[in-house]
Amino acid sequence: MAFFDDKQEKLQQELESWVDTPFRHKQGIKGTGVDCIHLVARVLESFGFGPFRIPDYARDWHLHRTSGMLMNEVAAQIPNTSEVSIDDVKNGDIVFYHVGKDTAHAGIYFGGYIYHAISGIGVVKIRWDQALKFRNATYAVAKVMRIN
Repeated sequence: MAFFDDKQEKLQQELESWVDTPFRHKQGIKGTGVDCIHLVARVLESFGFGPFRIPDYARDWHLHRTSGMLMNEVAAQIPNTSEVSIDDVKNGDIVFYHVGKDTAHAGIYFGGYIYHAISGIGVVKIRWDQALKFRNATYAVAKVMRIN
């Protein structure tokens, strides 16, 4: 059983409460500003995880590095996770995307949508079948993590 299996309504309410929050680099305040990794961290914190320690990062760090810094740093702070296939995605799964040279974008899957914070736009929910193509670019899923 996955962690969010019996928390569906609360998870949906929490995700929806972030929609339309503006994008703000290195921020995580609902309604004021958030970036993608802080969105994931704050949603998980609302379920008792964390508090997360997110390393400092420049806006364009993913264009020049291949370390997996954000994915690895945040993923290491979530206990009892497993990597799952993109074909087996379930509500509450954390989806990491490859952008530039590194895994540098994340969102949370729920109900056929991916909720994520997009630079210049803010928090949106995009249909899962369209989520890999936004801003005239294709983003490859690097990893899907499930909290068990």
